[in-house]
Amino acid sequence: MRLLYAACLHQPEDFERFLLPYLKKRCEVLLFDYRVHDNLLWKVNEILPDLVRAHGVTHVLIMKGELFDGAVIGKVREMGIPVACWTIDDHEHFEQFQKPFSTIFTPSPGLINRYHENGYDHVYELPFYVEPNVFRGPPSGNSGDVVSGPCLEDDSLRAEVSFLGTRYPGREPKITLLREHAIPVKLYGDQWTIQNEGRLAEYTDCLKLWHQTKVNLNIHQPTMRDVNAANTKVYEIPAAGGFMLVDSFQGISDKFSSDEVATYEFDSNESLYDAVRYWLDDSESRNEIMTKAREHIFHEHTAEKRAAFILSKL
Repeated sequence: MRLLYAACLHQPEDFERFLLPYLKKRCEVLLFDYRVHDNLLWKVNEILPDLVRAHGVTHVLIMKGELFDGAVIGKVREMGIPVACWTIDDHEHFEQFQKPFSTIFTPSPGLINRYHENGYDHVYELPFYVEPNVFRGPPSGNSGDVVSGPCLEDDSLRAEVSFLGTRYPGREPKITLLREHAIPVKLYGDQWTIQNEGRLAEYTDCLKLWHQTKVNLNIHQPTMRDVNAANTKVYEIPAAGGFMLVDSFQGISDKFSSDEVATYEFDSNESLYDAVRYWLDDSESRNEIMTKAREHIFHEHTAEKRAAFILSKL
């Protein structure tokens, strides 16, 4: 197999790059970082068939795929080349993926029947993942945490409670509620209208924040909850050695057992407040849950596992 891998590969937070070593173990891989051409959509769509033709590509895997025109996908398919897409954000933009892909990988199990209804035969759930080597740090003899050490220590990023993410519906009121009840929430990310710390400059800062926060809030976008799609932080927070408190829905209970995750009811302010207060006071149980979640993630939700699954279906 000679695989054309079209993905976002040039930013530190682009997790697609972590699949590369494992794809390369099993097949030849030609890279196409199509995000470099964000402002030249015609160029992205012009390049794809030329790359396939010039390099003897036998399969194409596109990550996300919103910039590729359906006609171009069809053109490559007419050349006898299967074109797969890992849709990544179809919970927000299902319409962007109604293109003639031969195979769909989706993190949104609630959309699988909809894909079938739209004529797709080969559709598979593929959740997000981590690369364990990014999250493993040297152990500390003092803290007792699973991961610690200088690489994850930064006093400026310590917090009782924190939330890292973009301002989506439902998030701001929950953070405001906790603050009004004297729970200090450090807030990081984009587009917030309430007091926040802004965007973290480096991905390693995210790991430090998660690791050094007692209770890391995870609040899913409503569109993700609707299709049972768990976001990337579900895996990243525990992988960084952080305790996560996440909104409860089917997509979470399908991925983790009750002793691997702490949840609250999304529609209940009382549930959120009570859960935060409870977990702030129980450091031993926080560490137990984080440790079990982390072990589970490093065993089941890794770049290596995802690459193997993808190639088995191509």
